[in-house]
Amino acid sequence: MSINTSFIIPHKGREDMLIETLTSIAGLTTPKEQYEVVLVSQNKEISNTLSAFNETVNLRVVYNDENNTISHSRNLGAGLATGEYLAFLDADVALASNWLDVMIDTLKTRDNTALV
Repeated sequence: MSINTSFIIPHKGREDMLIETLTSIAGLTTPKEQYEVVLVSQNKEISNTLSAFNETVNLRVVYNDENNTISHSRNLGAGLATGEYLAFLDADVALASNWLDVMIDTLKTRDNTALV
C-alpha cells in the first residue's frame, strides 16, 4: 500500500497544541501506511514526546531556519512530500477520525475538484 496523502505541518514554538494535532492524526480511521506527516519545525530540536509519534504515524521531521516564513515551511514540506495529495495543517488543528477518508472520497467523486 502506498502513501496517498502527505500532511504538511509547519511548526514553531510550543509543542502542546502540536501534540494534540498529531494525536488526532494518529486516531484517523485511515491506516497509517496510507499517509505521512511532514513536520517542518523551526525549533532547534523536538521533544521525546514528539519523537514517540514515529510509532503511531509515519512522521518525518525537517528543520527550517527560524527566520523563514510559514509559507517557506509549507513549501519546504510540500517539496519533500511523497503523497499524491497534500493536506496542509496548522499545528493547532484536531481532525475528526474520518477526516482523511471524507477528503479523499470528495476529491475522487467530484469531477474537476482540486481543493477540499
